[in-house]
Amino acid sequence: MYQTSHSHQGGVGITRAQVLGLHIGTSYVRLTGLETASDEPQYISGGGNVIYRNLCCSRTGDFRDISVANGRTQTIWGYGDSGSGNPNTGLS
Repeated sequence: MYQTSHSHQGGVGITRAQVLGLHIGTSYVRLTGLETASDEPQYISGGGNVIYRNLCCSRTGDFRDISVANGRTQTIWGYGDSGSGNPNTGLS
């Protein structure tokens, strides 16, 4: 189970939101490393060790393999990009 958690950011600006995941078999949650501005809704889905995310209004889609420590977020599509031809999507 995954959920957006709002966090405080020092100084001025919009607070941040991070994706938390329930650590199965425990009563603990874990930060996944996916982060955005807290005023931008996001849709979250998981499969295996991968967390997929669609940011507000399909502006960007990305994913992260949470089994890799300090793994990087990989973009499926970005602002104004159809995703076609992106090696991460499997589309040609």
